[in-house]
Amino acid sequence: MQSFLDIGKSDEDKILESIDFLRSNGYMIIKLSDLEETSVKKAQDLVDLFYALLQFYNQDRDIHYGKASKKDLGLAKQLITHRENICGDKKRALKECALIIKCVVKYEGYFKFTEPLHSFDCFGHDSMKWVVDKAISIINKENKEIDELELNTFLEELYALQEKESLNCLDKKIEELKIFLKGENDGS
Repeated sequence: MQSFLDIGKSDEDKILESIDFLRSNGYMIIKLSDLEETSVKKAQDLVDLFYALLQFYNQDRDIHYGKASKKDLGLAKQLITHRENICGDKKRALKECALIIKCVVKYEGYFKFTEPLHSFDCFGHDSMKWVVDKAISIINKENKEIDELELNTFLEELYALQEKESLNCLDKKIEELKIFLKGENDGS
């Protein structure tokens, strides 16, 4: 049996073989670029994102990840359908779902669940609608704070520019006054 460390194999082949080996032994592999909502293209990606984020934010927690879980996949599809009915676009719905999932996992403490997150169940069932609603509220608040921060930064830059222009104008007036005074002194 050849090892994935064999010379002659590309780095990409070594990485893929290592991932396959670790997954076949029950390990979950998280690639940091997969933690971005832009990487989500289908329902399974949402499930993968949820468990990857859960592991990323809770490295000390024992998480049982069932990649082929039909229940998780079904709940992810329901979440997508619900968001798609609201926004009217599947691509946007996927992005919104990814943002919601990221928010719930990242700010788990704000949700005050009766037990720590451990499965995708927190997004299922009508009784859990409050989770999505609260996540959207948090996301909107974050966006508002970001917008306000950007506006404040813009206003500060505008005031600084205005002050600079005022100083430039003042410098011109001082120069004119100096010329005037010099002319007054020369003419006396």
